[in-house]
Amino acid sequence: EKVEEDEDAAALAALVCEQEQAAAAVVQHKHEELDEERKLQQEAAEKKKKQQDATSAAAKEAERQKAALQAEQYAAEARRQAKLAEAKRRAEQAVAVKEA
Repeated sequence: EKVEEDEDAAALAALVCEQEQAAAAVVQHKHEELDEERKLQQEAAEKKKKQQDATSAAAKEAERQKAALQAEQYAAEARRQAKLAEAKRRAEQAVAVKEA
């Protein structure tokens, strides 16, 4: 009877050991899943940041181009005004010479 109790205790101990190993495997698997999920979230956050950076850079470039275009338009208008003023001055000069 003592031998049977020892065998039962050994079988019970082996069963408990198997259950503990199974529980440890489940916990390990869950940790791996969580690590993978964290990795995917981090990759998604990095991708989103890169997209935001690219969008921001594109917006800044568009602003720069707009400012450059405005500057060119202002310069062209100033040249046009200077040509008109010169033409007016010459016309007035010609009239003054003609009248003299």
